[in-house]
Amino acid sequence: MFPEVSIIIPTYNRERLLPRAIESVRRQTYKNWELLIIDDRSTDNTEILVKKYISLDDRIIYLKNERKKGPAGARNFGILNSKGKYIAFLDSDDEWSEIHLEESIDVLKNYDIKVSFALWTAVKEDGEVRRVFDPEIPEERARLERTISIFNPKIEGKYIFFGDNFYEESFLKGASYCTNINTLVIERDIIEKVGLFNEDLLVCEDSDFVYRVILDYPFCLIDNYHLYYYQGSDNIYNFFDRRDVKIDDVLENRKFIEKFTFVGLGQIKLNSIHKNLIKSSQKIVRKKECINKIKDIIGRKYFTLGFMNHKINKFKAILFVFKSLFYKFKFTRLLFLIKILFPFIPIKLEEEKLRKDLSLW
Repeated sequence: MFPEVSIIIPTYNRERLLPRAIESVRRQTYKNWELLIIDDRSTDNTEILVKKYISLDDRIIYLKNERKKGPAGARNFGILNSKGKYIAFLDSDDEWSEIHLEESIDVLKNYDIKVSFALWTAVKEDGEVRRVFDPEIPEERARLERTISIFNPKIEGKYIFFGDNFYEESFLKGASYCTNINTLVIERDIIEKVGLFNEDLLVCEDSDFVYRVILDYPFCLIDNYHLYYYQGSDNIYNFFDRRDVKIDDVLENRKFIEKFTFVGLGQIKLNSIHKNLIKSSQKIVRKKECINKIKDIIGRKYFTLGFMNHKINKFKAILFVFKSLFYKFKFTRLLFLIKILFPFIPIKLEEEKLRKDLSLW
């Protein structure tokens, strides 16, 4: 039977965690799939592990990534070797609920829509569980309700249909993030139109891909929990909890600051790419507003990197704060730069105003 859905799992040295992801695919109530596990040149026993699963289930395929190393290259290699009409993605340390494919394919087949996302549950290393837009937590659910109020989408049961203006409106009005790559199921022809993952991005390659999709295409958000998203300490984004972090406690933690800086520079690169995407887009109406907002985001991120580095790497701090002034001049940023350059000069900074300019996200 020709597989209708191609599932792509990129992996690197995850032999201990990979079985959880594979088993969640095998438990799907929807059965007509192929699972392509793309090994990004692991040095552990990933290949042996996957081949054991292949002996149990011939829908599983093992491939070694022949494109650029990294999640973007691995996903692209999977896409190019897949057969299904629909493509779905899953990280090797996460897992789906058993109804993920069934509900996603239902909406794609029975409605005039080619892209679907669903809700997810974040699981921390200590076992704490947080459901995005949790209906049992009023302030959390209000985030989804606010997003719905911005767009007034068509809603049928658990299916929420957003139009192709979602990218622009959510960007300008601050709608909540609801487009997780690991809940995405998408028709192959959409990928052929928007392009593959950007292999030059070492982080945020999934956000870049999703942005290009929702810039041009409407999508359905399934108001049901399809994904368990595990926030391990080796996860590039989840080495700290942005909700709870106390900045002063990490300013002299070199390992933390270096990782934070790496991710932050990736986010800046992503925003720079999307500034150019907005400029060339035929769909964006308020281009000037969007570009100004992106410049503000980049400026805040540079200033944040400068602030976070000012105790362990003054050269980087000076460079980042200087760049933040290029994107948006703020007097507090200038004063902070002078304070780093000339620490012996008594400069009084408005601490509260300065910290309001920081962006941990």
